Amino acid sequence: MRLSLGFDATALVRGLQRLPDALNTELERCLHRAGRVIATEARHSHDYDDQTGRLTRSILPIAPTGRFSSDDLSGGAGAIAPYAGFVEAGTRNFKFRPDGYRFLRLAHALKYREVERIFNDHVEAAVRRAGL
Repeated sequence: MRLSLGFDATALVRGLQRLPDALNTELERCLHRAGRVIATEARHSHDYDDQTGRLTRSILPIAPTGRFSSDDLSGGAGAIAPYAGFVEAGTRNFKFRPDGYRFLRLAHALKYREVERIFNDHVEAAVRRAGL
């Protein structure tokens, strides 16, 4: 009895060649979604007293920039109020909370599992997009 097996790697090679572009697209989408999730959570779960609402309204997703394949892809969430960094990180002279409120870090910690799921979903989508 004789068994013969052949393997054509053409489709695999093509899929691997398409993978970097697929990862660029999907991980940019991932950062956009994750930034929205974290910004929304930070606006709702902060523990600082926002007397005017300006700080809370200034918490926004940061549009992704760069590319995964260039190793410079970045994005997320942030607050654009001029004093947001002082509230987030605190200052020595900050009477109530010298180490800050950490509202963005808190939001990320609360939504860590959801952000992880978003990342996994987009990596899987990139693999499918590449045809692997």
